[in-house]
Amino acid sequence: MIQKKNAMNDELIAIGYDATHIGQDRTGLASYGRTLLNGIAAIGRFELRVYGQSKSMQPMQSQLIRRENLLCTPWHTALEGTPWADRSKVKQLSADGVRLFHSLDGQLPRRLDQADIRIVVTVHDLIAMAHPEFYTPSEAKQFARRIQRVMAEADSIVASSECTKRDICQLADIDTRKVHVIYQSCSPRFTEEPTPSKMWQVRDKYVLPDRYILHVGKLDERKNVLQAVRALHYLPDDVSLVIVGRQTPYSDQLHDYVLQNRMHSRVQMLHNVPNDDLPPLYRMADCFVYPSRYEGFALPIVEAVSQGLPVVACTGSSLEEAGGPDNLYVAPDDEKALAHAITEVLFGAPGRQQRIERSQRYISRFETADMIQSYANLYQEILNA
Repeated sequence: MIQKKNAMNDELIAIGYDATHIGQDRTGLASYGRTLLNGIAAIGRFELRVYGQSKSMQPMQSQLIRRENLLCTPWHTALEGTPWADRSKVKQLSADGVRLFHSLDGQLPRRLDQADIRIVVTVHDLIAMAHPEFYTPSEAKQFARRIQRVMAEADSIVASSECTKRDICQLADIDTRKVHVIYQSCSPRFTEEPTPSKMWQVRDKYVLPDRYILHVGKLDERKNVLQAVRALHYLPDDVSLVIVGRQTPYSDQLHDYVLQNRMHSRVQMLHNVPNDDLPPLYRMADCFVYPSRYEGFALPIVEAVSQGLPVVACTGSSLEEAGGPDNLYVAPDDEKALAHAITEVLFGAPGRQQRIERSQRYISRFETADMIQSYANLYQEILNA
């Protein structure tokens, strides 16, 4: 272990993470893990032991900044998904001197609570419990059973929003004193203005329409993107919709609707978009639309506001908490109201710029530095207890 002075002892305290997902996908969860690990490592108060499957080591390491106190280590087990794998992981964490394990995604090796290791669990949402209709009965039941166990074993639970904290306390019957809200922050790339040449490159690459509204996110029924497509019927003919997300059965449904309604000239779906292309896609849009029925925390809204876009989203979960009072929110089943709200924020709409500026001041509460400091303080508090 790296020998450096620490306020508590003569060496850095080891914090463990399973960060397999960082190298496997481009979701908000991966962005959250990458931003957190790079930020915690930078402050130098802890040694970070970052674990993952052997095949994920190289892509995971490519997402993390090289630092002497950040060590990427493969799990020493080929029995993933079995009770023996969990026992092997607990043994490995103990052997590596890990004092605290932080679950970034609500997953936790069984029997970790029986080791001399403190536990922090981040819960991003309880959608499978709040809205089981978006899952198969077995998926909803399995999620509820797993997350209840994980939260019961944790020393502290971090909720991604006040909305998620309410769900944890009400749906999972967890003592509110055990739950802390620490907001996620978006990647630093979204706080920087893309260069004109990069924006032209992205516009040419995807053959973007002259005027468009944008949606970014996973494409499934809960995200409710079809409402944004339907809203186009009530918007000016020169306004298009660009949808960014990986191809799914739901995206196939969107494609079918577009063809049946002869809207192919106004709807463009982009799959497998590199992260570096996202800021220009945001920056060149008229506005951002996010009609999701339910979210634990809507990071794409924060990304959009950071890039200078007004947002139109839906009521009923954490979207208003993410976007603040100066963006617009409508019922998730009202495409006419969605279209009307969009017209209120398009280029040329009265008060558009003031709305954007107030929203940017609002999202300053989601600064990366604040998130990192909050987690570092929580780690120290638990270790000192």
